[in-house]
Amino acid sequence: MVKAKTLQVVWHSKEPVYSVDFHPNGQLATGGADKEVKVWEVERGSDGYPSVRHVSSLTAHLNTVNCVRFSPTGTHLATSGDAGEVLLWEPVDAAAAAARRGNLCEDEGEASWRRCAAFKGHSAGGDVMDLAWAPDGTALASGAIDNEAFLFVAAGRKRGDTAGRFKDHKHFVQGVAWDPAQQFVATQSADRTCRVYALKPPAGGRKNKVSQYLLPAGETARDFYCAHTLAKRAMPGEAAEGGKPASHPLFADERVNTFFRRPAWSPDGSLLVVPAGVYKAAPGGSELKTAYVYARGKWGSPIMHLPGHSKDVVVVRFCPVLFERDDGKAQQAGQQAEQQVQQQAEQQQAEQQQAEQQAEQPQDGSAAASGLPIDLPYKMVFA
Repeated sequence: MVKAKTLQVVWHSKEPVYSVDFHPNGQLATGGADKEVKVWEVERGSDGYPSVRHVSSLTAHLNTVNCVRFSPTGTHLATSGDAGEVLLWEPVDAAAAAARRGNLCEDEGEASWRRCAAFKGHSAGGDVMDLAWAPDGTALASGAIDNEAFLFVAAGRKRGDTAGRFKDHKHFVQGVAWDPAQQFVATQSADRTCRVYALKPPAGGRKNKVSQYLLPAGETARDFYCAHTLAKRAMPGEAAEGGKPASHPLFADERVNTFFRRPAWSPDGSLLVVPAGVYKAAPGGSELKTAYVYARGKWGSPIMHLPGHSKDVVVVRFCPVLFERDDGKAQQAGQQAEQQVQQQAEQQQAEQQQAEQQAEQPQDGSAAASGLPIDLPYKMVFA
């Protein structure tokens, strides 16, 4: 049984907290409307539950902080805010900090991170709503309300350079997610679409394609193009003009009262979960608020959706750890829930197949996804 305890963080001047992120060593960063980034030490107490201690406050932002993201290795912290702000931070050398303090006891208010770069690209009116690191930490993706997403070089001599600029969305870009295998970048917008950008196939065939995936993301970021647009699904039983099944949007429109639509890849890269979904089982049916799950490389239709929310889904986040699948009684106890998910997916599959027999092929010309949840040799946990 999983145990949970709520850690109350109230040091943001009672202003909203818009983003949290864990460092690989367990530190926690938070950012919000008070224009500050807070760094916390999360430790396990004698009772087995975690406790939190404030370490430092980072105050370089001039506007609301919308997103905080540690790099995969923990060597840097990226933060974004209103008015196009994207800042990069690096740890303060502990020995140098102690010397400045005169070897006195550690002051919790002293910054443990210092600003080392500022990325320029988004317009002054482009509040940057989300960030995503490339898995190798050499590049950073950002999305903003100027309707654009950027890929920045985040390491080496070209740090801060713009490697990619995506201008396909027609409304605010509210979420970005970088594939763990570095082959895709997903962006989600209030224009009711999620776009999947893929690396352009290199000249020279399969051998060079393999080599391309081994290069640092900071070098290949310029090679992304919009390969797939996730926007609509066919509605079985409802005919549009010409006799073809009518299509309905997958995602909620701009009237959703949220700043964010943050999709997420599973840690193994096999799934992309996209929030802000809306689902109707049949014409005239009630509209469910949901998140859609796509299998990697099968963008024709989602393999399942996740209903049960009373309000719009705005964020998805995976635990980075893969867990062993339960055996014996524990596994048997979960079979009923798995069967329910499978039955739901089979029903969706039947609806999709009925509608798509007459529908046009997906944009990429591939067949629609099978509709069945994939069977993995491990478990993944996400919220």
